[in-house]
Amino acid sequence: MECREFQKKIPVFVEHELNRSSEERMKTVIPRDELLGFVDHASNCKTCHDDLEIYYMALVGYDLAKSDASASFDFSGMLKKRLSVIEDNIKKRILLEKSLVFCMWLGRISVYLLLILCFIVFLF
Repeated sequence: MECREFQKKIPVFVEHELNRSSEERMKTVIPRDELLGFVDHASNCKTCHDDLEIYYMALVGYDLAKSDASASFDFSGMLKKRLSVIEDNIKKRILLEKSLVFCMWLGRISVYLLLILCFIVFLF
């Protein structure tokens, strides 16, 4: 992902993160590949990460300050943790999908081998 594309996606990402309920998050779905590219770019480009952090601090900080004005927050740590969780979840989901595809093919092969075995037994 290029910096220009990343910059355009910052508001979408942060607003998506502000939607706390799963129903609200489902309304603003970010495609998995785009989200993974976004997280990867945030990890590798300091300038874009800083821009994301500023936007995140502004919106999330405002949202949190409304609920607890006296508390102090580590926004940088919160963002870093959230990006890490998102990346881990995406990688787990990709691994799960690959595992399911493998199991599906393994099941098909087992059925075909069973059919061949039954056919051989039936002939003899």
